[in-house]
Amino acid sequence: EAVMKLKGQDIVKKFIPIVDINITAFIPDNWIGDKEQKIVEYKRLAAVESQRELDIIVDEWKDRFGNIPEEVVNLITVTRIRLLASEIGFNLIREEKDFVRIFTNYDFKLWKQLTAKMPVHIVNRTKWIKMPDSSVDGISSILIKYSGFTPKHLLNFIEELCLKLFKSIQKNRGDNKE
Repeated sequence: EAVMKLKGQDIVKKFIPIVDINITAFIPDNWIGDKEQKIVEYKRLAAVESQRELDIIVDEWKDRFGNIPEEVVNLITVTRIRLLASEIGFNLIREEKDFVRIFTNYDFKLWKQLTAKMPVHIVNRTKWIKMPDSSVDGISSILIKYSGFTPKHLLNFIEELCLKLFKSIQKNRGDNKE
């Protein structure tokens, strides 16, 4: 940002969506015992802006701290979902009582276009809903029905949905980047 400012370029801040899912996702003391080091690692993870950066951190963690525990795998997955959500225009992903609500600015036509070739198991569990005009989190929400899912299964489902939407958006733009 500082370099862009010095060059007189506009600074485009990337929106960081909130992912509020009820899953055990943290760095346990028995994996990184030093509290200061844990804070450093949490900050690094929070600052990640690309899948490549995330992959570098994960590889480094494997080298430095050994096998990655399930709680940290979940933390990494939440970070990956946050990155994908930012790319595909999700503003907020929040688990509610019987479903997950994803706030976005997709209109119904775009939602149908993006999900036209998605697997049935994703389409059947998702529903587009128009939000009231007073909504500050987006013009629409996507509901995910997750009855019968374990927390881990739900996390993986959200990641798969985000990845499929990302690929669909790239295809519609004519990009081949992933």
